[in-house]
Amino acid sequence: MKVTVEGLDNAPVGFEPLPPDMYIVIVTSCQIKESSTGNPMISLEAEVAEHEEYTGRKLFWNISLVEKAAGILKGFLVAANVPISGNNFNTEDVMGQMLKVTVTQEEYNGEMRNQVKKFFPTD
Repeated sequence: MKVTVEGLDNAPVGFEPLPPDMYIVIVTSCQIKESSTGNPMISLEAEVAEHEEYTGRKLFWNISLVEKAAGILKGFLVAANVPISGNNFNTEDVMGQMLKVTVTQEEYNGEMRNQVKKFFPTD
């Protein structure tokens, strides 16, 4: 079956990283995984919302679930308006939440990639 996609002939291969900036995002995935060092972490995926050029682009980042990183995790949860009960939160409550993130670019294995650095509430 022949498929026609407008702009395919001039499209770049892959994605260039987003320019460093603050973006409003919606969390589309939140999974518990194990880091390369064997520690638990949440692996997050979010989609850029409300941006005239980058709406729909995806960002990916991880947050460690070890005590040393509790402040980073709490900053994310508060910015995303996720309920916290003592030392607990529910990953299902993260899904669909909107927040602002500061994005930078860093080199990783010879490629420039986006890095999500800070979290802020949308209001």
